[in-house]
Amino acid sequence: MMLSPRTKSAAYPVSAFRNDVPSMDLTRRLPQIAAKLGKKARATGLSAADLEDQCPWLCRQIVRDAATPGLLDLWNSSSNFDELAGVAIVEPGVLAAIGELAGVSVDGLIVHAGLQHTYGYLLSTIVTPFGYKRDRWVSPRLEQGFGLPSDILGPNPVEGTLLSNATLFAGLVAFRGDEQATRRLRRIAPSAAAPIRKLDFTHFEHRRIVETLSPRDSAGRFRSVRIRTDVVPYPCQVGGCVENCLLVYSIEDSSQPGPRLTTLFPVSPTFVAELTHPNRFGPAVEIRTRFNAFVPGLAGQTLVGRRTLEEFHRRDRTRPRKM
Repeated sequence: MMLSPRTKSAAYPVSAFRNDVPSMDLTRRLPQIAAKLGKKARATGLSAADLEDQCPWLCRQIVRDAATPGLLDLWNSSSNFDELAGVAIVEPGVLAAIGELAGVSVDGLIVHAGLQHTYGYLLSTIVTPFGYKRDRWVSPRLEQGFGLPSDILGPNPVEGTLLSNATLFAGLVAFRGDEQATRRLRRIAPSAAAPIRKLDFTHFEHRRIVETLSPRDSAGRFRSVRIRTDVVPYPCQVGGCVENCLLVYSIEDSSQPGPRLTTLFPVSPTFVAELTHPNRFGPAVEIRTRFNAFVPGLAGQTLVGRRTLEEFHRRDRTRPRKM
């Protein structure tokens, strides 16, 4: 199912919280905050008021996001289960409290990808083979790689919110070449930080893997699903950084109004080379969703479809060249 915001407004006014805690301070405190909230969620349950008590800086952002029309609609659904670790990625009670503030139901295994992959990941306590889920937001390397001011994509940005900044940042990549989706993205741009609004991805090399499937729905009707994996090498050098490419994962489902974001994170050139190896492409290859994305009818399945590679070249504002 696709999760969407409730029609009622969030329970707290937009001006209720102040941005008075630097992300650097929060980075040191997040492990303890996440552990404490997770313990309370498991023991007695967690409310939005409990979240406010421990994380007023987080609540301020969520309330602002809930008041930004169209922001939450730009995200897909995802699974709150890590297959490698074999556990929930974010304590369900913590996600439920985040959803209470946002006016979005995130109960159960299938949750709102944007809320999970930003605020939820900040409060995740699991350790994966790649580290903590929050690492992408507490390290400055993503900002450094794109010449952005530090903290813009941190836990408590000085401008915008983590979700609005991440949405615009990822959307500029994932929606490139799609005028309708780009128009939807422009509507939420004022809620994001100015340095991200000024980014021009036509100056960057950019490759897109497109996986096309035609699954049947419960009534036996076919629909089109396009799974898009965009990769952009960091345009700025970051010393000692191994994962120096941005990956953005999105889903375009004909049953939904336009493409929607699932996640974004840094990857290494080696990982990109594996994704783009010529042997992986063709008209009839095995395809399955990745990175915790949830698509009705595809969950846990491997289907046969078409996989192609598209390239956007620097300053090329035309449609991509298919390979």
